[in-house]
Amino acid sequence: MAKIISEDLTNNNLCVLCYTTTNGQMLSINPDSFDAKIVAHTYTDIGRIIFGTPITKIHEYAFHCRSILTSVTIPDSVTTIEECAFSLCESLTSVIIGNSVTTIGELAFEKCGNLTNVTIGDSVTTIDYGAFSYCTSLTSVTIPDSVTTIGFGAFYVCI
Repeated sequence: MAKIISEDLTNNNLCVLCYTTTNGQMLSINPDSFDAKIVAHTYTDIGRIIFGTPITKIHEYAFHCRSILTSVTIPDSVTTIEECAFSLCESLTSVIIGNSVTTIGELAFEKCGNLTNVTIGDSVTTIDYGAFSYCTSLTSVTIPDSVTTIGFGAFYVCI
């Protein structure tokens, strides 16, 4: 569980990543999964991970195997979602990817079997190898015109 480093939330540079879970509990997060310091982590109806400065990357395996994660909204400051960042999040049903993300890494959402809805921001140029492979419930994906590369098997076994 991420601990609160500071309770001073007055800084204008705060960045918030929002999520929901199946049981209304806070996710266990490794603070090293991000390129900015977590200043608070709260959960009421929506979980909020609050960073002291904008994050630009969600590092590899940041949310890997977090089976209670049901939805995530990635803030506009993020430019890269790295390899396997959300892989095997079995309860994940909805993802909104912010408008600054340019790259969705290899296997980033692989085997999120209940994922039905993905909205990809307007800056994405690359959806890497296997990014959404085995997302067998996927029914809606919005891919913007900015996408120039869709890697091999990016939507493999997406019925």
